[in-house]
Amino acid sequence: MNAKRPIEIFQQEFLCDEARRERQTLLIVSAIGLAIAKTGLLPSRISSLGVEFSGNDQRAMLTIISALILYLLAAFCIHSFADYIRWKTIYALRLQESKLTSIANEKSESEILDNIDLERNKRILLALVQTPLPKSWRWVVEVRVFFDLGFPVLLALATVAFMLATKPHHV
Repeated sequence: MNAKRPIEIFQQEFLCDEARRERQTLLIVSAIGLAIAKTGLLPSRISSLGVEFSGNDQRAMLTIISALILYLLAAFCIHSFADYIRWKTIYALRLQESKLTSIANEKSESEILDNIDLERNKRILLALVQTPLPKSWRWVVEVRVFFDLGFPVLLALATVAFMLATKPHHV
């Protein structure tokens, strides 16, 4: 098995393809919604089809687009949170594995077998999940998390707020 080193796990993209597509769709729909809300680009009439939209119809359109954005936001949050936890867990496991490997390389097999301590093993397993990122890397992770997760969430929420506050034009 070609196991990656902790730094290689840290450097890889933590969102799966599905979450990245959801983020892209969320950003596109949010940008369109924000443009509609800020510029008032709601159609009041489509002449070629002979359709006219009343103020209530325009309000319904804004509500439907807002609901779509909220749905996309929920799907993105669910998948991206799961991907982030998976990425962080793989990193922690690989880091602990590399630490245990370096300890094992320093001791002989008989020393390891003679000194098996179940309580210590429980503490090591607990540390697998609780291993923090090195302090020098923490800011990089925070920027990545904001860019990959925070910004799309903030944009979607701001768009929904603007759309719901938009007053439709009356025909």
